[in-house]
Amino acid sequence: MNLKKILFIIIFIFCYYPIFAAEKNIDDTNIIPSYKKTKELRAVVLADFPPLYILDQNRKPAGLAIDILEYIAKNLGYKIKYKVVENWDEMLKSLEANEADLAPGVGITADRLANFKVSETFVEVVPVSCFVRASNYDIHGIPDLVNRRTGVIENGGAYNEMKNWENYNLITFKNIDSALFALLAGQIDAFVFPEPVLLKKIREVKLENRIKIVGKPLMELKRGYVFNKNDDYLHKIFDEELKKVVNSEFYHNIYLKWYGEPPEFWNVKKVVITCVIIIIVIVIVLFVWKYKTTRKLYLALKNTEKQYYELVNNMTEIVAQHKLVFDNNGAAIDYEIIDANLAFYKTLNLTPENVIGRRATEVYKTAEPPFFDIYKEVALTGKATNFEIYYEPIEKYFLISTFSPKKNYFVTVTTDITLAKKNEKLLNDLVEQLQNKTEEMENILYISSHDLRSPLLNIQGFTDRISKKINEIFAVLDSAETLDDLKNKITDEHKKQINSSFNFIQISAKKMDVLISGLLKLSRLGRLIPQMNNIDMNALLEEIIKNLAIKIQEYNVKIKIEDLPNCIGDRNLLNQVFTNLIDNAIKYRKMDTQLVLNISGKIENEYIVYCVKDNGIGISKNNIEKIWKLFYRITDNNDIDGEGIGLTIVKNIIQKHSGKVWVKSEYGNGSEFYIALPKLKK
Repeated sequence: MNLKKILFIIIFIFCYYPIFAAEKNIDDTNIIPSYKKTKELRAVVLADFPPLYILDQNRKPAGLAIDILEYIAKNLGYKIKYKVVENWDEMLKSLEANEADLAPGVGITADRLANFKVSETFVEVVPVSCFVRASNYDIHGIPDLVNRRTGVIENGGAYNEMKNWENYNLITFKNIDSALFALLAGQIDAFVFPEPVLLKKIREVKLENRIKIVGKPLMELKRGYVFNKNDDYLHKIFDEELKKVVNSEFYHNIYLKWYGEPPEFWNVKKVVITCVIIIIVIVIVLFVWKYKTTRKLYLALKNTEKQYYELVNNMTEIVAQHKLVFDNNGAAIDYEIIDANLAFYKTLNLTPENVIGRRATEVYKTAEPPFFDIYKEVALTGKATNFEIYYEPIEKYFLISTFSPKKNYFVTVTTDITLAKKNEKLLNDLVEQLQNKTEEMENILYISSHDLRSPLLNIQGFTDRISKKINEIFAVLDSAETLDDLKNKITDEHKKQINSSFNFIQISAKKMDVLISGLLKLSRLGRLIPQMNNIDMNALLEEIIKNLAIKIQEYNVKIKIEDLPNCIGDRNLLNQVFTNLIDNAIKYRKMDTQLVLNISGKIENEYIVYCVKDNGIGISKNNIEKIWKLFYRITDNNDIDGEGIGLTIVKNIIQKHSGKVWVKSEYGNGSEFYIALPKLKK
């Protein structure tokens, strides 16, 4: 490279570089700030500088500066995003680093005027005063702070004003609290700080008698808005809006809100409370006087009441007094137990502490008050009534008589009739068993006299036919002269009738065998004594399904079993009951529809009621009662296996368990077999 080219490059750099640099600066200053696009301003504020800045219960910025900023931003159509810092130094650094667009309520100092754009209109002007302990009489003003420990806030207005003063020992603090309590603890001799702010703080912590102001203020500190140095636009619009705000009623109200004096000790509320207390005292005095004058009458009434309670408490019947509870609309929603006798607590295993004054829903732990409609009618109308109930938690029957001594109140007198009910049930069960046995005997007699006699008559008739045909063959044998002659005389009809007769004899014998086998099964079942135990019905059904697995898979049966409650019974006999019901459902299924079985159970009073529901062919109304009879079949279809004793066995087994069995069905719409068995004893 020659000398001319080097000179050319040097001249080019010196001539054109300043132009390029200037153009770049112009482009940089014309960059559109992000807040113009997002309509969101970034404001940096202090965490604790009351009343300008505080954090509310939700840790969100609040205070005088925040309220004014939010008001202006709303008027200009902006939202505010806050950055919270601990001190003034962090606040100013955030502005310098362009991490914030503005800072509201900042004290205006020479340094800040040099480094930032500052609003021409101020939020407030406050005196910066000297605070000392109330017990200090040596310091009378700022001049007395020479060579004394003087507290100031780091990078605050007082610090910037006094930092270059000679012989002043400035001790900087990050926040007001640390400086204030350092003054009280004697770590510093004075604290120079904006007067209204510290006075507000002192009142809040109730230290008015411990701190005082001395001498003339150090200075008047003007507080305004501080912006990035190059942001003329934001500086202009906020300054214009701030001028409007400080002259508005809004500003007056906000200023009083944050700087207003605390309320006087005596206010309307305290006067009212004092008057109420005086009235209460007067009422108490009158009450004592009235108590003394009515003492004798009260004692006489108490004696009568004692006799009444002794009478009620010694009753074997359960007695309780109640009153209705109403909602705000005057509608009865519950009743409260106001008194009860000893039999009440003993029978229900309760104590007065858990009963008296409590609502029925709370005492009995129910969503609705027990027998509320009946009791409500008695309490409102005064019409007495009585009824019987079964109380499941203690498994007892009661006869409840109820009457109303006055409107909205009622009394219940409850008699335990469990023994009478059990005797009644035992008698009914015995009568039912006797009827069932009588019906069973009638069935057996009918079978013996009809069903067994019918195949015997068939055997006798066809035996006579065979004998007759054999005699005819013997006669032919005697008259036949040759073998061909014998063959011609013994016709095919003879062979057919003899074979037919033997076939009918075999069928009748099989029928007799089925009938006798069924009677033997029923006889053995009648002699069997159930071995009663607590039965896990879920495990029992699982075992039954496994035993019938081949048949269930063969006929594509879908079985749904809910969570079943346990009961008391003979496991083997109940296995036979549910096996018979499931087997019957498979036999009498619809051939063109997948069989679906639903097995469920629930607690009803003292029974566990199980249901086996199918979508089979169903049972007609005419056959509903007949299906329980011995050897009865709902169809004559010989393709369906069975002896006709399955449901008879089911009924007998359930009766042996002191249970009940019944069916709901409609022809063509499936069947629901219900079995009620005793539930587990507590």
